Amino acid sequence: MSKELWAFYHRAHEIGGLNAQIRLAMLTGLPASKIGEVEDTPEIRLRFKTAMRQVEEEFKNSKNTNPV
Repeated sequence: MSKELWAFYHRAHEIGGLNAQIRLAMLTGLPASKIGEVEDTPEIRLRFKTAMRQVEEEFKNSKNTNPV
């Protein structure tokens, strides 16, 4: 499993809980449960970086009240 890709899901959880993680999965097309099944390429990392910027923007004013 790519630690870098997993870190994106960890960050998403910090800023918006499960909803932000779901949004990240939707934007990247790669749920956290499948990270270990794909080759970690520069293209995938770029997809995650781009998606993470969007998630941060969408959740910037939300408070993480989801403990999951």
